[in-house]
Amino acid sequence: MRVWIASLAVIAATLGLAQQHPDRTTSLNPPPELAKSMDWAALSAGVALPKPATNAQRLARGLPLIKPKTARRHSHRRGPHRLGSHVLAAPRAQPSPEPPVSKQCNIAVTSSPAGDQLGLLAAVFNRFGEYGAVVSTTNPNPLVVSFSYSLDSTEQLDLTAVNGPSTAQPFFGTAVGYGSSNNDMSSTSPNYLIIVGTTQTPPGSPPSDEADNTFSQTTSIPVAAESAVWVYDPVTQALTIRWVNTDGTPVDLSILLCNQSDDFLVATGNPALFTSTFGANCPAVTLSCVPPV
Repeated sequence: MRVWIASLAVIAATLGLAQQHPDRTTSLNPPPELAKSMDWAALSAGVALPKPATNAQRLARGLPLIKPKTARRHSHRRGPHRLGSHVLAAPRAQPSPEPPVSKQCNIAVTSSPAGDQLGLLAAVFNRFGEYGAVVSTTNPNPLVVSFSYSLDSTEQLDLTAVNGPSTAQPFFGTAVGYGSSNNDMSSTSPNYLIIVGTTQTPPGSPPSDEADNTFSQTTSIPVAAESAVWVYDPVTQALTIRWVNTDGTPVDLSILLCNQSDDFLVATGNPALFTSTFGANCPAVTLSCVPPV
């Protein structure tokens, strides 16, 4: 309890200083002293990935499909019907859903709109449990993500961090940023998300206070999270973020790469307002799925 009260006092002092000096850059993360030193390997020891419940999830992991259940046949007594024979109407033909496609890739980070490739996203967290470090294509430890999609559904996707630092939070997901005023994103708000490791949340669901995430694990600051936020374009290979607000409204967000002692990715509905509010130098970037190196 004393540690939590002390943490709140540090946060309040930091926010108060930012309000007194609006011309100064406001930190997008909490004071560094709140970040615990984490041994992600030890935390993940003995924690297995959640068992895939659908064929799409199994394909993303390279597992065999679930065998379909066979319908039981019911025997009928032979003999004349009192009221005549019933004629069954032929079922209407419906198009078959597109089969799911399994995808595994590194994530390329490219400057926007210039289009210069900055490198690949690394399979590491910064001190706050956030993704954002970028490494060269020759680096031995770029992040590998896996997911499945169909041409009928390329949004609200979960991306599994195959070689992510934390098996306890295995999804490449999002959480509400430390400086955001609430859990909602919009084109009229400077609120932002951070990209972190999360547990799974249902597609299309609003922000979850129950979902575990690596930022909260590291800082002991509770923030809401969502995992199924990714939209994949199979033509351009682009990965974009669509957050679901508390009222169920989906919002498309822009992705920025920030550096404030640590590299980390953020997503916001209004990059210009975000920049003017926080004073942070966070260039716009795009993320795309590229073959693993």
